[in-house]
Amino acid sequence: MVDNADVLYEVEAVADYWKGWPQGEANRPGGVIYRIIREPAAQKASLQRGEADIVEGLTPDDYVQMARQRGVTIQDYPGMTTFSIKFNTQQGPTADKNLRKAIAYALDYDGLVQIYNGAAKLQTSPFPDAIRGHISVPSVPRKDLAKAKEFLAKSQHPQGGVTLEYYHVAGLEEARRIGLLLLDNLAPLNIKVDLRPEQWPNMVAKGAKVETSPAMPGSILA
Repeated sequence: MVDNADVLYEVEAVADYWKGWPQGEANRPGGVIYRIIREPAAQKASLQRGEADIVEGLTPDDYVQMARQRGVTIQDYPGMTTFSIKFNTQQGPTADKNLRKAIAYALDYDGLVQIYNGAAKLQTSPFPDAIRGHISVPSVPRKDLAKAKEFLAKSQHPQGGVTLEYYHVAGLEEARRIGLLLLDNLAPLNIKVDLRPEQWPNMVAKGAKVETSPAMPGSILA
């Protein structure tokens, strides 16, 4: 049952579920109320007040703080969720392969891990480590400013002088911090970054067409 597709979903348990309830029928929950709270601060407050049993989407700093609170458990295990920065490869400055490579080698990847307070792990392939059969890909880019400048010199913008839009989900603090890291890391290449917070549905709509897609949309994929 959907009370409000933008705010609240209520899922009712099936009383005669064929598999039964592993801990006995007496312990079967009646259902789940899924409430959409976009702001991490509001999620955190809801958990602290006891209004929510489970939250997902706190900031990295909030997870560290809440782990110290009585009655709160933080699950920590290898996940399948990855954060990626995509490029518009069809138009604009990022259509230039050498410019994209320059960006890849200019980024401080250790800084990315620090944004997550060390709880993140750098990928070694297009797929997360937790995927069965994962194989690391050699020569995955890591920060090398000299190499970044070499690729920039081969691009159509050898002196930089361009501004790239970086769209991120509004309210997602780690995505905002990654944008700030980009802004700092690309400055030596004379590339400016315009940070644009946006709601997820609007980001999807913008990315649906080459003409409206930003140069660098950042997103979390499950």
